[in-house]
Amino acid sequence: ADLSPDVPWDVRKSAAQRLGDCGGDVAVQGLLEHLPSDPFWMVRCAIIQALERIGDPQAIPTLNKVAINDRFRIVQSYAAKAIKRLS
Repeated sequence: ADLSPDVPWDVRKSAAQRLGDCGGDVAVQGLLEHLPSDPFWMVRCAIIQALERIGDPQAIPTLNKVAINDRFRIVQSYAAKAIKRLS
């Protein structure tokens, strides 16, 4: 699953969804690495949903930053919801 920014956004979104289905530490680390920096809000939302499905509380600090700092309110909302479910 490739979340590199040079990959089209729809491929990154699908990759995030697949990683959320697979789970595991490697998936969580890859999702957390790309969450704050992905240029497209829909991909960031997909990453947040994937992290929420995996259910690993180590995602909370990064989600908290996104909930506060993301420039799109919908992304902030997804992050806040995920934090609530992971807490």
